[in-house]
Amino acid sequence: RLFRDYLAEVRKFPVPNIFFLPDSLATAGKIYNLVLSMMEVLMPGDELVIYFAGHGDVQKINRPGSSFSEAFLLAWDASGSRNYKGAGGVVAIKELQEYTESLAKDQQVKVSMVLDACHSGFDLYKDGLIKAQETIAAQFPSVNKWTGCAINELSYEADSIKHGLFTWYLVQGL
Repeated sequence: RLFRDYLAEVRKFPVPNIFFLPDSLATAGKIYNLVLSMMEVLMPGDELVIYFAGHGDVQKINRPGSSFSEAFLLAWDASGSRNYKGAGGVVAIKELQEYTESLAKDQQVKVSMVLDACHSGFDLYKDGLIKAQETIAAQFPSVNKWTGCAINELSYEADSIKHGLFTWYLVQGL
């Protein structure tokens, strides 16, 4: 809400052009649908800001003779099992990269991505979050990126302000 209000009140984005998906509305399907619909309507010179506050993680796939990792943003409906591929509820960073890079390069849209990804509080997720942030920072060369922490750090939230600290200080600074 804080970042949405910043876009509307400070940046003067028209309120009907701000798509806000709080809590249970932020399902992977709705996020994908919004990004894909933006690809159809944005014109050269338009601006797209994608803001995500939540969790990021990486699923490591081990196969005989090879292994790889895939980074995800976890939507409201993400699986708690950390087996994200095919389970739904996630936005694949690789796909988000393809969409936003296409908008920036091919359609000449100014794209910014703001990520306030906090950890879940369990060491189980620590490595995944760091890898997801590292992937985001490296894979969006034509897109402005604002991430809540460096690749070797974790993002935090504070009950006293009811936000991620990154979002709070970013909006205050802007």
